[in-house]
Amino acid sequence: MIAAVEKKKAECERKQWIAYKRSDGKEVKVREVLEKIVGWVQRFKAVGDIVVQVNPLYAGAPWAAVRFILEV
Repeated sequence: MIAAVEKKKAECERKQWIAYKRSDGKEVKVREVLEKIVGWVQRFKAVGDIVVQVNPLYAGAPWAAVRFILEV
């Protein structure tokens, strides 16, 4: 059963979209790039939420707009 799971895993990894090949020959997969982007957006939102808590009167409305755009 483990061998069958490993075979399916390898097949799924082989079928992933490839964004491009770097100059050193390494393939960069679309999923990996998107995961990194989402991680950075999540970190940015967390920092923004903390900053808005310090002074919500002036930063609340603009941050709400920026956060909405990030969510979309």
